[in-house]
Amino acid sequence: MFDLKTFRKDKKNVLRIAYGGISLILVLLAVSIPQLITDNTGNSDFSLAKDIIQKILIATLAASIWVSAKLYQKNLDQIRHIQKLKNDNGELEADLLDAIKHIGSVNIRLDAIKSALAAMPEYPKSKQDIKKILEFFAQKILTIANIDWTLIRLVEVERSRTIREHIEVRVGKTFSRQEISNSALAQKNKDLLIISSDKSNLLFKTYCLMPKTKMRDEEDLLIKAILNQLEMIFIIFTSRYYKNDEK
Repeated sequence: MFDLKTFRKDKKNVLRIAYGGISLILVLLAVSIPQLITDNTGNSDFSLAKDIIQKILIATLAASIWVSAKLYQKNLDQIRHIQKLKNDNGELEADLLDAIKHIGSVNIRLDAIKSALAAMPEYPKSKQDIKKILEFFAQKILTIANIDWTLIRLVEVERSRTIREHIEVRVGKTFSRQEISNSALAQKNKDLLIISSDKSNLLFKTYCLMPKTKMRDEEDLLIKAILNQLEMIFIIFTSRYYKNDEK
């Protein structure tokens, strides 16, 4: 169905109709000139003058058609350029809004982790405390990454032995266990995404396993920060300088 409002808003349509109308009028005038200027006197001088006037008028009309065509093309190019700028501006605004939303979500996650760490009045005193901390950090990883489950594993480097392990599954989702040896954690896996702690001079290393997913650099950085923090807590827990008899 024809929409007059939409048609009026489309400047290209208006320009096209205007150019077409002007061109049609000029062509009709050019064709009609011989009929408009007639010689009924039989005077040869007047006939010569008539021919000259006709040629001048036709040449003028032809020049007018050429000028209008150039103006039409120029205005059309300007409209296209303006439309392109509008489209580019719209894309930039959308990208900016996405960036602001993403920065906001990252800040919220960082604040949640900072507040949680600040709320820890004491270091863990028992294996049960360590289990709760593993559970807490695994839950935070689920808030950072869009995944159904995650597995945190602390591995003794020399003997490739599992020291601690915790699996956290998002509510309403299921966990299909995939056996993977500790020696294979440092290698790429086609089904799993494996993130490890940064420190390489410890006797153990912390790994985070999750389903293969697309992850932003900031999300990867946050998870590494959690794993590094977990290592520090575990080092304190196992330290002989830590006053605790419940280990």
